[in-house]
Amino acid sequence: MRYKDYLSPKVTWSKISISIKSLNDSRGGSENGVDEDSDTSTLLGQSQKPRPSRFPSRQTWNRFFWLIHMALLAANITWWLTWNGWMHPADNYTPVPKSSIEYEWSNFNLSLVMKDPFIEPWNEEGNAAWKDFSEGGNRGSVVSTEYMEATGYESIPVADGSGHWVYLEVYHDLHCLSYLRKVIYNNTNGMITPDSDPWNEYHVPHCLNVIRRKLMCHADLGIMTQRWVDGFYEPWLVYHSEHHQCKNWDKIRKWATEHSAANVKLPLHPNEAQRTSDALNEPWFSPWNITYIDGLCNNGYC
Repeated sequence: MRYKDYLSPKVTWSKISISIKSLNDSRGGSENGVDEDSDTSTLLGQSQKPRPSRFPSRQTWNRFFWLIHMALLAANITWWLTWNGWMHPADNYTPVPKSSIEYEWSNFNLSLVMKDPFIEPWNEEGNAAWKDFSEGGNRGSVVSTEYMEATGYESIPVADGSGHWVYLEVYHDLHCLSYLRKVIYNNTNGMITPDSDPWNEYHVPHCLNVIRRKLMCHADLGIMTQRWVDGFYEPWLVYHSEHHQCKNWDKIRKWATEHSAANVKLPLHPNEAQRTSDALNEPWFSPWNITYIDGLCNNGYC
């Protein structure tokens, strides 16, 4: 056989003798409700149903778009949860519930000459303002045993067994800031003396370091602009700062007040029976010689 015979096979039409009519007769006329007049013939004379459309039906398109919408919804939810955890990861490690953590945008007016009790010199109005805003959590907070077990923290349980005594870090930060304020005004008011606070030599550098670490940790990357002013020949910093995302302090303070350790009785020291004086602490006690009774961490490195 020649090569071109493979390319162009011959068809013997005389051998095709089955007619459409005889085929329909043998099949009983119409089949599956299709009239014989609607049949189409092939080269072999067989009837054939109408071919389905090459395009998807409306039902198929609806299903396709529904799946797309569900996928986009799932992606958005996943993105939001991931973003929320990434933006505020510390919120996952606090006993304060998310319902008490509300973020809001704020602008700061930090003018040198503004009227504000917090920048008043040492007087009754300023002292009252500094004392008032730190109330609530300044005695510590009581958190549930379930929270302590879930996070792996360990702390002193309160006497009635309702939870453990902890201290929200923000209240320690505020304590340090308030203490430094007292030290600054000490020269004229004589509030802090070696007799009133023998730990002064440790307290001041400790508080300075606490504030340094917190400022670096929560580094504010907003900007403060500069202007020219009459009589001052260097650029003058504009003490107005905008676009700060802050936690609502009133809601945090409300939670701290409701869970204040001031409302419960703390247990006695395990070695209370060995107390050698009526003083709050032993006279030999020093922060350089800390020994934790539970033995978990000593020498102040816990």
